[in-house]
Amino acid sequence: MKLLIFGPPGSGKGTQSLRLSRMLGVRHVSTGDLLRNAIRDETPLGFDVSECVAEGRLVPDVLISELVHARLGQLAARDSGFLLDGFPRTLDQLDALLGWLAPDGIDAGLNLVVPTDVLVQRLAARARSDDITAAIETRLNDFEDQTGPVLSRLDAEGLLLSVDADRSIADVTNTLVDALRVLSRRANGTSLSLASSSAVARPHAEVHEAALASGPSPLS
Repeated sequence: MKLLIFGPPGSGKGTQSLRLSRMLGVRHVSTGDLLRNAIRDETPLGFDVSECVAEGRLVPDVLISELVHARLGQLAARDSGFLLDGFPRTLDQLDALLGWLAPDGIDAGLNLVVPTDVLVQRLAARARSDDITAAIETRLNDFEDQTGPVLSRLDAEGLLLSVDADRSIADVTNTLVDALRVLSRRANGTSLSLASSSAVARPHAEVHEAALASGPSPLS
């Protein structure tokens, strides 16, 4: 499966990405890891990224897109599948991704939904400074401003599976897996294959009803 995962800071997206990638047997592609590896390996793109970091500038979309495109090409992503974490963040990045994957598109975008007050509490608990409220609000607003349009577009295409992520790690993982099982059955009439099915409980899923009600419609 070709999957995207979204969630604001503090939503547990990194944790869920690792758990899902292991269970589904697909590669976890994290833009954070790609940026750090490029800098560490001193690749040409890594030098550009390092320069941005040193100057305190945001890494431009074009550099992140190049890193992701190169990594997906190495993974033969069209055949093996992937779980893409941290990309796309903007509509331009979404368009670039769909261009690389055409004509197949993606199978689904997974959206972790957590109340804002819970996110603030989680992020504040991680911080070292007392003067953090404004910084946290800026991070959350940036996510909404940049990624909100991406989520809206995927939702309009019937490709967004939104789940309540204000629960235990295991409950969130199981809900996501249940949602993907439904998607897989509707797409090809077969059950979702798990790398370790014994690790998955079977609770009643509380998946966003509109997301499950809409049939698969690969965005391309």
